[in-house]
Formats: sequence, structure tokens, C-alpha cells
Amino acid sequence: MMQQGGKQFIVVSDQPGDLCPEAMEVLNSFAEVFIPESYDQTELKKLIAKADGIITWGNTKLTAELLACGSHRLRVISVTGIGYDNVDVPAATARGIKVCNTPGANAYAVAEYALAMIINTARNILPAAEVIKRKEWALAEEFTGTELRSKTVGIVALGNTGLSLAKLLQVFGCQVLGYDPYVSAERAQEAGVKLVSLEELCSHSDVISVHAPLTESTYHMLGPELLPKVKKGAWIINCGRAPVVDEDYLVNLLQSGQIAGYVTDVFPTEPPDLSRPLYSLDNVIVTPHIAAMTDVALIKMQVYAAENIKAILLGGKPHNVVNP
Repeated sequence: MMQQGGKQFIVVSDQPGDLCPEAMEVLNSFAEVFIPESYDQTELKKLIAKADGIITWGNTKLTAELLACGSHRLRVISVTGIGYDNVDVPAATARGIKVCNTPGANAYAVAEYALAMIINTARNILPAAEVIKRKEWALAEEFTGTELRSKTVGIVALGNTGLSLAKLLQVFGCQVLGYDPYVSAERAQEAGVKLVSLEELCSHSDVISVHAPLTESTYHMLGPELLPKVKKGAWIINCGRAPVVDEDYLVNLLQSGQIAGYVTDVFPTEPPDLSRPLYSLDNVIVTPHIAAMTDVALIKMQVYAAENIKAILLGGKPHNVVNP
């Protein structure tokens, strides 16, 4: 149903300001766009009550209670990224609301971040730079690194990001192992990836790069059963979702040196609890969820999300529907 004036009503649930001009152009062609002035749930509930669609960056939990504030007009929720664990998908499905995400929009950006961190783990770039800042030149010899050529990199989840990373790694002469029960051996082979079991990937990889979304089946996928089987001296890089790795269990393995180090760009909650012991370990590198944050990817994520909204409401083809 159209709002007064023939335009539909779109709520951007957690964007601190206007979307990029390219995304606004898509939305303004058929809708009015409203952005809450704060994260106050009262204001958001009033806006959702009038909404035909919602765009979310993932910072607002779109719970069953919140979705119940919507009317029969609410037909689509579009997430700007890949992960949609902030949306109660069963509740949305029960209300006839399509949930869309934007696969591919930030794939290359995240793959580049993962590659950068793989290189850092091999060459100790960040800790070596810190030594110079502390004027401790004599410690430089402690940072002799290794070369990626002939090293084995394991990629957990071979979606757009995982496959993009695999192709980048070919330049370095790495052997690439992959685990993804939804990807065929033929598709993996095209990217130079050998499909193996998750246990084999853990036990043979010098670096493990995690790109799995958070689902019931991936929660603590790397936990007490598999983490002790990780190759001694390996690094784990997490660009997927924090709970895919049992980070509390991981702490002891990091402290003992069984696992050489951990890089994470994702958190159980945001803003995160930075007092967690994990984040203070010397062999842990933590970045503030920036893997997808490039100028190009940010525009594509917003435009894809806007195009998803337009497609669902006006009868076109969205980029991806989580609950078709």
C-alpha cells in the first residue's frame, strides 16, 4: 500500500545519517526515507508501524516484538551486508516479510582484509612496527618471518568472499584448502581450492581464515572438538561472525602457544566488551569491524540494499532473499 502522495515509506533502522547519494537516488525514486534520530525503541516502533520496508546495517536487533509493531504494509527487510543474525528471520517469515542481504557487495573488500592479515601473520608487521614506536631497535631480530609460498591456507566457507580470497592467494603460491558443505568440488577447483573436511583443514593449515555466517549449525563450529586439532603454530583469522569460534575456549590455546595467534574483526556484541581477556593477549589482533569498510564496498552495500527494497515492493528481482 502506498503512503499519501503515492510513495512508500522506508525506515533505515540504524544508519547514523543519510545513506550514500547513489542509494538515496534508488529509494527516492519510489519512496520516502526516514531515519530515527536515536536508537530509542519508542521512536523506531512508531516508524516501523508505518513502514513498507526496513534497511538495517545490523546494529539494531529486529526482534519478533519489534516486527510485531509493523502493519500489513511491512513486506521487506534489507540488510546492507551478508550477515542477517540481527533479524528474527522466523518471525519475519511468519509475518510474510522477505529478508534480503547483499552477497558480493563487500566480498573483495573483506578478502583483501583477510589477505592483509595473512601477510601480517607471516611477516609480523604490526608487532615490529610497535617496537620502533617504543624505540626498541634491538628487538628487531625477534621478528624474522616466513614466506607464504608453499604454505597452506584453509578457508572456512567458500561464498563470494572465501572464493575471492582463494583466487588472491594463488598469486602467492599457497596451497588452499576449503571447507563448505554447500559448494561443489568443481566450483572450488575453479578457484584453486581443494575441498576437505573441517578436521583436515584445521590439522593441515598454517593459517585458517573464517568467513562463515552465524547460523545454528555454525555456532562454535571451531570449538573444543576441533580447536585442539588445529596445527601447532597456526593462526586463525575471523572475518565471519565471532560466535563461529568459541573464543573463550580459544584463550587457553593462545596462552599455551598451541595456536600462534588470532585475528578478529568481529564481536559477539557491538559495542564490544573490551575487558574480555582475549583482547588483551599479545598474540591477538583486534580491529573494529572494518574488513568491509572500503569506499567502493560501502556504496555497493547500500545500493544493493536499496535495490532489494525496490525489487520486493515494486515486483522486480532482488539480489538475494534469505527466506524465499
